[in-house]
Amino acid sequence: MRKTAFALGLTAALGLAALPALSAPRVVNKTIATTEGRPARLGEAQGWNDDCTPKRTTVTILGRPANGHVTVIDVSSRIPSKAGVGTVPPGCVGKPVPGKQVVYTPRLGFRGTDAFEYVIAFNGVPAVTCRISVTVR
Repeated sequence: MRKTAFALGLTAALGLAALPALSAPRVVNKTIATTEGRPARLGEAQGWNDDCTPKRTTVTILGRPANGHVTVIDVSSRIPSKAGVGTVPPGCVGKPVPGKQVVYTPRLGFRGTDAFEYVIAFNGVPAVTCRISVTVR
């Protein structure tokens, strides 16, 4: 059985510190802000195995916002020196790894509060449920 680890570039965007080993998906509540008509990008999520091979990262939108839309884009970054869960195996730091990023875009003319929810999974196993509240100014 291969050990696994993952990082959430969401650490800054969602206020996540090093996460404990997950037996059930962790729930994260976060408030973000943007201005009218301007997209708000949340952090990146990516995972890897102990042999540095990437995990299949998926993001599933559970609750769509009422006053905007959410898109999930493919991103590529490098394995960081510190993992959100697990450890970074020697020799993996700096290797490229694919991931996902969530982008919220408010409806034109909308100002106020909106909300949405999504789940990040690695190799089909849910890891983090994110509940996002957005203030649009």
